[in-house]
Amino acid sequence: MKRSFITFICACCYGIDCRSTTAFYFQYGDVRFRQIEWKHPVTVQYSITNTGNQPLVLTDVEPDCACSVARWTKTPIAPGAKGVVDVTFDAEALGHFNKSVAIYSNAQPHLVYLKFNGEVVQEIKDFTKTHPYLIGQIRIDKNSLDFPDVQAGEKPVVHIGVVNLSDRPYEPVLMHLPPYLQTEVKPNVLQKGEKGVITVTLDSERLTDFGLTQASVYFGAFFR
Repeated sequence: MKRSFITFICACCYGIDCRSTTAFYFQYGDVRFRQIEWKHPVTVQYSITNTGNQPLVLTDVEPDCACSVARWTKTPIAPGAKGVVDVTFDAEALGHFNKSVAIYSNAQPHLVYLKFNGEVVQEIKDFTKTHPYLIGQIRIDKNSLDFPDVQAGEKPVVHIGVVNLSDRPYEPVLMHLPPYLQTEVKPNVLQKGEKGVITVTLDSERLTDFGLTQASVYFGAFFR
């Protein structure tokens, strides 16, 4: 059994952000998908933090075309709490795309725009852009795990994309995980040319302190 390893630095910021003004921020404003496969819908999740002292209400969310569908937190978001806006793009048309989503709220300004772009292709053949980190004959799409502004009780997730470019099946595994991180791999074994996703969940209730927490975990590629 051959094993390859890469070190991930996992960082999370655990605390409370209180301000005297009514405002909010998005964790990500613009998202680039790069290449995605035709007729394989993708979803981008925007995390919203209420940094004001009044409840935040997202009154409406409007994508700029029928190719996207939005879902969002419709209950008031308390000061210091978070909500989400999920936008699913259907990837029905080949070629480059630049899309925007209008977010209406009771904050100032009342209207902000979020953007996402990329390219829909018939088949992804060049994984150097979608999965830029190479480990032997395995490619992954990120080499760090970041969980910014985690609030008590939350369980945020990070997804790691994996593609097998070898001739043998292999199992992607994250090793030496701290007790506050859990993982799920789908599929458990990747065949030649197959892609998979490792979902990493942070359990904030198992963090012992406020402030910045860092840990190193290892990516192991177990070939069969």
